[in-house]
Amino acid sequence: MAHRTLLAASVTSVALLLTAGGLLLAPAAVAGTIYEWTLNGQKFASDRPPPPGAKLIRVQQDRAPQPAAKPAPKPSTAATNGAAEAKAADDAATARQVQKDLNKTQSDLCNDARERYHSYLTAQRLFKPGPNQERQYLSDAELSTVRVNAKRDMDAACKSQ
Repeated sequence: MAHRTLLAASVTSVALLLTAGGLLLAPAAVAGTIYEWTLNGQKFASDRPPPPGAKLIRVQQDRAPQPAAKPAPKPSTAATNGAAEAKAADDAATARQVQKDLNKTQSDLCNDARERYHSYLTAQRLFKPGPNQERQYLSDAELSTVRVNAKRDMDAACKSQ
């Protein structure tokens, strides 16, 4: 019977020690400093200070102090280089697409100007809408001016082709 009482007392003591230890450690686990920073365009948050070269955004200090922490590990150079290479490749692909779109737009503008000029050359009479939407035919001098302007527009639109 004494053996059973001693065993129960030691189990109770161990439970009390574990509970007390847990209560002592709990504030340190909950309270502390939170660091927020950016590095290579990515946002990070940690209970450790940011690595060298990171841009600190905010430090949030809780009520209870926390033991000094080691700096957060710096992202590997391979990962950083890989991200930079991927961004450079993406930028290059975007630049190629923009150039392709510009070339297509320039080609379309040139074709439209060329068609307009040729239609002005082949037309015997041109008109413009009047105030009441009636046709006002251009004189020969006005037609010549319109053709010259259309030629200039075509030359400007087709300059690079």
